[in-house]
Amino acid sequence: MDPKDKLQNAAKGSVDTAMAGFTTATKNMQVIAGEIAKMSMDSYENSAQLIEKLRGAKSWEDIVAIQTGYMKTAYENFASRTQKLGEIMGTMPQEMTRTYTQLFNQGKQGAEAAGEATKRAGEQAADQIKDATKS
Repeated sequence: MDPKDKLQNAAKGSVDTAMAGFTTATKNMQVIAGEIAKMSMDSYENSAQLIEKLRGAKSWEDIVAIQTGYMKTAYENFASRTQKLGEIMGTMPQEMTRTYTQLFNQGKQGAEAAGEATKRAGEQAADQIKDATKS
């Protein structure tokens, strides 16, 4: 393969990898936003159910029991969603690192190809100078 083609392929690969990095970040942010939206929706629904249950309460004991149940459920939901968000956020740097490691390796290949092309062009120029001085 011609060094020029190697350089062009490496540059194209670098752009593709950079776009993949943006895609990875975008997907992760969408997942995080989706989880936060689910948390908000669940919180709203649980609050609406709490109000309905409180309306039907007949005594202070009922109110305390309803509030206690609500707080327990709210805490459990919060803990599970927070854990899930932590897992998502924990994998995000790993995915980004993998993507940018690929980008670095492709950039390295591009630099090597550019070095080869420069060396070859220098050798050709030296040969032309030799030929011109012989004539």
